[in-house]
Amino acid sequence: MSSSTRWPTSRSTGGTTAVLGSRPSARSESSSGTGPMRNRHAGEAGMQDRPCRYTRRATRRLIPVLAFSSCLIGCLQEGRNPPPPAGPSALALSVRLRATPDVLPIDGAATSVVAVTATRPGRVPAADLRLAVRVVEGSTAQDVGQLSTRSIVTDTAGHAVFSYRAPRPSGDAGRSVDAGRVVTLVVTPVTGDFSSAVERRVRIRLVPAGIVIPPFDVQPGFAVTPAAPAVSDQVRFSAAPCPAGDPAATACTRDPSGLIAEYLWDFGDGGRASGQMPGHVYSTAGTYLVRMTVTDAFDRSAEATRTVPVTAGKPPTASFVVSPVPAAAGDEVFFDASASAPAAGRRLVSHEWNFGDGATGNGVATSHVYREARTYTVTVNVTDDTGLRGSAAGVVEVVDSAPLAVVTASPAAPAAGETVHFSAEQSTAAPGRRIVRYRWRFGDGRESLGGPTASHAYAGAGDYLIEVAVTDDDGRTGRAFIRVIVE
Repeated sequence: MSSSTRWPTSRSTGGTTAVLGSRPSARSESSSGTGPMRNRHAGEAGMQDRPCRYTRRATRRLIPVLAFSSCLIGCLQEGRNPPPPAGPSALALSVRLRATPDVLPIDGAATSVVAVTATRPGRVPAADLRLAVRVVEGSTAQDVGQLSTRSIVTDTAGHAVFSYRAPRPSGDAGRSVDAGRVVTLVVTPVTGDFSSAVERRVRIRLVPAGIVIPPFDVQPGFAVTPAAPAVSDQVRFSAAPCPAGDPAATACTRDPSGLIAEYLWDFGDGGRASGQMPGHVYSTAGTYLVRMTVTDAFDRSAEATRTVPVTAGKPPTASFVVSPVPAAAGDEVFFDASASAPAAGRRLVSHEWNFGDGATGNGVATSHVYREARTYTVTVNVTDDTGLRGSAAGVVEVVDSAPLAVVTASPAAPAAGETVHFSAEQSTAAPGRRIVRYRWRFGDGRESLGGPTASHAYAGAGDYLIEVAVTDDDGRTGRAFIRVIVE
């Protein structure tokens, strides 16, 4: 069965029989009238016949397929081999492409020559075959580089040749990143038959010219420990590598090619540092934006940011004890704040006392003498190394039990051998009591037991501390001291 076999099918067209797949003759198109009426009818007929022309065109393409299928089925039923298909077919057309070289530097000059070989069944050269050429990068046809021609025709041997020139470099021509660019040269037979327009492709790899540097595939990130530090905490920042097999990790840095040469940190409070794992101490509470910038040897950089909330922290706890209890006016009262404690990781740097009678003191342990019997409120303020303060207050009850000793000396700066007169006459006992004894110690190893006054001469110059102890009729003793410098 040849490809010229037709299967006629008739339809009525106003009394004229037409074969589907053939174009009506001019006579049959114009037989319905004459003059203007004929022209009008002809125009209407043309408009009505336009969809019919599309149907006839599709039918012409379908008829050979139906005929061959019918013949194939009949032959198979009769046990005979079907005849080979005849006529042109794009499926029987072989077009081979070869690009030499298939790797080009992006320098605007390198050229690849593409050899085209077209054959038909039996390796018969496909002569005078017209082919269209275009360039595709990715999935889009675009002018990347330059083709020597966009249309070629095979010679009698079925051969054709065209060339492709690489595009010019963009940006820094001295160094560039190999982005893995590939262009595809697409060659399509131009046969006038859509079904035969089967594309053939050849790929050409485009590589940067000059110095090729690796792609900058760094993804910076970092961790903060503790995540919510307090003032004066030692905060650690870590840009350690991300663990393998954990693509969701973000508090780390991905640097698969090992490109990072420098880490720079801005802690948001004016502090800066370098290195992969620096530390920092914040002195004021607040929320800080920390920025880490990584840079490679080619001055390419990337950054990561993170907010760090810094709290004021826990203040120290103040506490103290008093002895004796109750305290007597004129007696020495001891205070001890060694039970005070700072927050974890802190230390106390000062203890400040207010004894409630206008006097103050310092130190973990101290003492004070109250002259009057009444109730005093004592306060201790402790400060840690971050400046945070803690306070504690307590009541000290001072009673009138011991006498109050007072001593004077005249002259205040005597000469050696000169008599010094001491007086404790201003000493007083608690209400309802009286002083019954005065004991003097003159500071040079001598002492006397007598009344409220005493006299003493110092043999040599020196600094002498004199003590008088007054005892009341209840056996309680009060003491007073005075310093005498003998010249």
